[in-house]
Amino acid sequence: LERCLRLQGLRFPRHPAEALATMIALRTKLRLRGLSFTPTSESEIDPRALQRIDTCWSAGVGLSFVDSLRGAGFLTRSLLDALESGEPYRVARSLAYEASFLANQGSAGEKRARATLRHAEELADGLGDPHLRALIPGARCVLEFHHGRWRHALERADEAADAFVADAVGMAKEVVTVQLLGAASMVFLGEFAQLDERMDQVIRLAELRRDLFALTSFRSGFTNSLWLAQDDPTRARDEATNAFRGWEADEFLIQHFFDLWAQTQIDLYEGDGASAAARVRTGWGGLKQSL
Repeated sequence: LERCLRLQGLRFPRHPAEALATMIALRTKLRLRGLSFTPTSESEIDPRALQRIDTCWSAGVGLSFVDSLRGAGFLTRSLLDALESGEPYRVARSLAYEASFLANQGSAGEKRARATLRHAEELADGLGDPHLRALIPGARCVLEFHHGRWRHALERADEAADAFVADAVGMAKEVVTVQLLGAASMVFLGEFAQLDERMDQVIRLAELRRDLFALTSFRSGFTNSLWLAQDDPTRARDEATNAFRGWEADEFLIQHFFDLWAQTQIDLYEGDGASAAARVRTGWGGLKQSL
């Protein structure tokens, strides 16, 4: 990833503080610039500019749900460059992710998130691209999820997953992400019987793909509660522990939070409040430093 970025004259932030500073600068530039653009045919744009947009996009999508600061920075840079280029497809896909980013800012960002998503949807309707047809409900899922509307989030997650599969877009990361948000919504709705039916299939497919991201996402974090609902804390612990293998990094990533959440919930389920408190105290420093 770093080599690809260097070829485009881009830098991978080495520290979370650098990633935060970069993201703030890019977000400020975007806020001042606005979302207007002049539609331009792809054939009229320098291929090197398009390659830079796509490199930032790929980096941002790949890092989302792993390293949120760096991921948001690259996605914002991709949006800025797409707006400058005027290529409608790239603008639309970036706007869908921009709406998801704004949705993560609580009630203050919801109005802007919905307006941005409407803009993306208008572009998508005119282009008729299958990737965009799946991204739009995916962004709606993120918006509903971050505002605690679990039923709506689940419905949008299913709509997006069906669209990705039906159009054979081949976007495994996006499919796993909306499936995960849908599964987490089922946890918060208390629909564990239905969740059990889904989990077997998604974990089996992830194992066949050797998809570490998917296996960690479904076996740890919020969805690890499935096995506690089945009164099986031993399996819950085994699933969480096995899911975290391969993520032992120096920095605190979202997968570290998933592990901290799952392991702490298991401690509490087993009535071991002391271990739960100690686990949170130990993990809090890394969580705070990750920003």
